[in-house]
Amino acid sequence: ILALGTIFTFTQCEKDLHSEDMIAENYQDGQNWRNGPGMGNDKTTNKPDPCSCLNDEYSPDLNQAEVNAILFMREEEKLARDVYNYLYDQWNVPVFNNIASAEDRHMAAVACLIDRYDLTDPVATDIPGKYAETTLTDLYQTLTEEGSKDLGAALTVGATIEDLDIADLMSHLEDDAINNADVHKVFNALTRGSRNHLRAFTKLLNNQGLTYAPAYIEVSLFEEIINSDVERGSGLCAGTAECTGAGQQTQGNGNGAGTCDGTGSGPGGAGSGNQNGKG
Repeated sequence: ILALGTIFTFTQCEKDLHSEDMIAENYQDGQNWRNGPGMGNDKTTNKPDPCSCLNDEYSPDLNQAEVNAILFMREEEKLARDVYNYLYDQWNVPVFNNIASAEDRHMAAVACLIDRYDLTDPVATDIPGKYAETTLTDLYQTLTEEGSKDLGAALTVGATIEDLDIADLMSHLEDDAINNADVHKVFNALTRGSRNHLRAFTKLLNNQGLTYAPAYIEVSLFEEIINSDVERGSGLCAGTAECTGAGQQTQGNGNGAGTCDGTGSGPGGAGSGNQNGKG
């Protein structure tokens, strides 16, 4: 169970906490290709398939270390989503709802691997706070209880979850036994998203005069993350030239074409299309 850092009581500045400008990444709802409880197997007809960039040229087999990592990360991403949904119900602060939607997409990305390698999905029955990995069930209880104390504690819980996610994902990526290209592609995408989430929670805490001390990643890495820009391209296709999406206006004026690596042209500000390109 996480050793949560010291929590400070503070006066809520409602305007800042509810401002979309305070959120480091603008997530759009409804971009999963899986629907229904447990993110079932029906595909939508109007949303991008997050599995499309996993090509047949990748390694066809998994070893047990890779299987274990995939199944654990499927549930750890569910833990994050479940906690953020709970905290949004408690505090009605947009960052929890927005990042819960992003965690849904993280779960779908790991589900690409589960489907591809015909693994048994531990989230076949999706009940908030319930996990095949019982330590995560205990952790859910700890985090939701802590996050219910006050809004500062809730934001700190958010930062702690992303701190833990980054540490676990990096551990898997650095493990010599986990070398499947599919797994690395998905886990790298999840790590990029978690760094953006950590930036968002840290910024909200800092704007309330609060600080977060990392419990899982090195302080030097934490400082590097929060002092660097938001990373664009949150899908599995990011960093490739395999697919493009039209960038829609989210800042500034106008639209522009965006590609999977987050680059693009046009008069608008940062835009997000199917692949979160810049317009």
